[in-house]
Amino acid sequence: MIDLSRELFIVIPVHNRRDMLRELLDELNYDPNHIILVDNNSEPPLNQDFSDQGIIVWETERNIQHLWNVGWRSVEVRATGPYAIAFLNSDAWVSLDTLRVMVGCLDSLDASVVSPDSCSILMPGGFIRKTTPGPVPWQHLMAGYGFVVRGELQTRFDERFVWWYGDNDFDWQARREFGGTVLVSGVQIGNRDADGAQRDYPELCEQTNRDRIAFINKWGVDTSG
Repeated sequence: MIDLSRELFIVIPVHNRRDMLRELLDELNYDPNHIILVDNNSEPPLNQDFSDQGIIVWETERNIQHLWNVGWRSVEVRATGPYAIAFLNSDAWVSLDTLRVMVGCLDSLDASVVSPDSCSILMPGGFIRKTTPGPVPWQHLMAGYGFVVRGELQTRFDERFVWWYGDNDFDWQARREFGGTVLVSGVQIGNRDADGAQRDYPELCEQTNRDRIAFINKWGVDTSG
C-alpha cells in the first residue's frame, strides 16, 4: 500500500551526527524540497555540506519539542494541500516506501498519528489503536524516534518537556483526535544510536528527571502508571 494522496514532508532535527544523517538521506532518496533539517548548533553548520539535501532551519535551543514545532511550522508554509509529516531522529533508519505505507495508514485507519510496531508484537495486518490518554504497556508506546503525523492535527508538541516525555505527551494528546494514535504491523524504523545523546551530553539525564516531574505534574501519573 503506497500512499500518494498526501504530500509527505520529513522533519529531522540534527545536532552533528553527519555520517548517520547522510546515510539516512541516501536511503530515503527523497525530494530535498520536502525534507526539513532543523540544525541544532551543529559544528560546522549543516549548510556547509547539506544545502542541496534539504531545507535547513537553524535553531539554537536544545529542546526536541521546540525543534519538532519549528519543523512543523516550516512545513505549514510549504504544503499546498493535504499533507503528512514524518518526524525522524537523525539516527533513524527507514525507507521511503515504509514512510509512505505509514502515510496511507493515516487515512485508511483514520489515525492522528501512525507509529511502527517497534517490538514486533502484532500479527501481519494488525494494529493497536489508542483513543484515551493514559499509561499503556511499554510495547504499545509511540516510537519517539520515528512516527508520522496527519497534517490536520491540532495537537502540537508541548515545549515544557525539553528532552524526554514530550513524545509520550504528544501521543496522549493526539489520542483525542480523529481515530486516535495507531501502532501498525509490518513497518519498522531503526534507532541506531538510541542513547547517544545522553552518552555524549550527560546533563541530559538530569533534564530527563525534570521532564518526568513535569509530565506527572501535567497528567497526574507517569507513563507506566
